[in-house]
Amino acid sequence: FFRCGGQISDVFSDLTRIGIDALHAQLPLMNVERLAKRFRGRLTFWGGVDHAPAMPCGDPEEIRRAVLRVRRALDFGLGGLIAQYRWDKGSTIEHVAAAFEQWSAPLPMHAA
Repeated sequence: FFRCGGQISDVFSDLTRIGIDALHAQLPLMNVERLAKRFRGRLTFWGGVDHAPAMPCGDPEEIRRAVLRVRRALDFGLGGLIAQYRWDKGSTIEHVAAAFEQWSAPLPMHAA
């Protein structure tokens, strides 16, 4: 298990090559769709939407879209995604509810 900050997608291959199988990273800073194509099923992603532009000042719908983007790319029903969200001082109960509702909403599963 490894934790990195910032935009680190260029080193994902190196990390998997040395045996890292779970990575805590700032997913909204990266192209999660491209990462999913390369590493889904080989690497467990731990991250959330707490660094997305919608947080914490976005409206609840922006928060849902940010969460859904990460989930559609990385959540394929067989593990591989650990959700995380950091609540800042400006977060409201509406922000919290929108994030949790979208993280827990059923997704149509796509092929692994």
